Amino acid sequence: MKNSTKRTNTFVSFALGMSLLAILASVAEGRVMPPDRAKQLQARGYPTETTEQIIEATQSESYFVRFIALELLTERIRKEAIPTLKKALNDPKPRVRWTAAHLLGTLGDKSGLEQMRRDLTQLTNKGAPVPADPSLTEEQNKERDRKRNYHLLDAINVANVLAELEDYSGYALAARMAIEGPLEWQRWRAVIVLVEIAKADKAKLQKDGLDPVFVLKAVAGSEKVDGISHVLTNVVEKELDDDTAIEILEIAKNSTKLSEGARRVAQIQLDKVKARKRATVEKNQWYPDAPYLHCMQKYEQLIASTPKPGDVGGLSEEFKLASYLAGEHFEGWTNIFGDDPKGKDQFERAIKLYEHIIRYYPRHEYKVLMAKAQLAGLTLNLKRDVKTAVTEYIDIFTIPAEAVVDSTDQSSNKALEEEGGKTQTQVDFERHLRAHLRARIIELCRSRGPTEQRTLLAQILEKCSESDPEIVRQADLALQELTQDGIERGSAPQD
Repeated sequence: MKNSTKRTNTFVSFALGMSLLAILASVAEGRVMPPDRAKQLQARGYPTETTEQIIEATQSESYFVRFIALELLTERIRKEAIPTLKKALNDPKPRVRWTAAHLLGTLGDKSGLEQMRRDLTQLTNKGAPVPADPSLTEEQNKERDRKRNYHLLDAINVANVLAELEDYSGYALAARMAIEGPLEWQRWRAVIVLVEIAKADKAKLQKDGLDPVFVLKAVAGSEKVDGISHVLTNVVEKELDDDTAIEILEIAKNSTKLSEGARRVAQIQLDKVKARKRATVEKNQWYPDAPYLHCMQKYEQLIASTPKPGDVGGLSEEFKLASYLAGEHFEGWTNIFGDDPKGKDQFERAIKLYEHIIRYYPRHEYKVLMAKAQLAGLTLNLKRDVKTAVTEYIDIFTIPAEAVVDSTDQSSNKALEEEGGKTQTQVDFERHLRAHLRARIIELCRSRGPTEQRTLLAQILEKCSESDPEIVRQADLALQELTQDGIERGSAPQD
């Protein structure tokens, strides 16, 4: 029974890790979805049919509308947007300025460098810690700290833009915040900056006395928050060279500061890098036709199967193949399908497999929830259908975490229930997936226009009132903010 439990927990960690990595990576790399910028502007009363209308939106009183308009303009007309982007470098809001500098950089224009250097200095100074002022009330001191943290957020984002432009003057701030940042978002954003800097020429970094890899190793060995470790291991695996990534991931997977689940995810990322390195060395022995044909045969076999009475199989083959099809588990697989005209619908096949699990295996409650999480992520990334994706995410929260049972290992579940405890499946579900998906759902709701926001948030209040009080609380707060602030998603402090 112990071996069965161990296998089940390993699978659970894999499913959780892959879901979390997809979510956290999108946040960490600044590509949350990406959203439909035109719809966001239209929801706020700004037409987007012509270039002139979008340029007019860049002059809106709302800083949120301004930077969204800059992104849409750049998407629409590319280098023709450069004059407007350069004007935006003088915008009164830091978010608009660093968005403009970033977009200019994507067009090969580094004219935002000087403004970003000035912003880095000013925002870092404004974000410096200060002792509580006894002449102020407790709430006033908290508000001062809130504004200081906003400035630090902007400073770290500016440091990231500078790193993209091959200027590493934000290294000191990123190194300090990655280790000492009191807030989680400060630490994981700083990790992103350090990874961006670590991609630079090693000789140049050494000459300037910068060692981002050393700091990333320190974070891998000292960070206690699993979510930040997930960001670190995911971005390191994707962005850094194989040898450097292996060194950092080895430290993370052996860290005593992290939970067992987080260490398993680090091990998965390490295995991916090692497999990629082996494939590079042995590329002449790689024959894409054979795995392609095998994969298609396996897909047809699984999609045609339905459970027999009493069947409580693990569904591991279904999940593994869906992961391959979505290109999440083995990087080479995407290339195999991409090179073959018969495999252009690989992602649709992954969606069908997850839908097959949800439809035919309702007794496997936990894995059905995992399938819904994966399906919602694919809906976002491939179809960009926010409304459907949010509905799918909400379904995950309609069943309380403590009520979810993994039917593939009923004996171990029963033993734990008799002891008055929870299965490892349930603990992992509560600690990892739910916490991050709550934030993801609320963020997606807030990306929509006011009317659609209210509709989606109302769904949460209606469907999850008994099953997940925390997401209901967050949805209720979002509704209150929407009522108080109108179409703005919240206010940031003035410079």
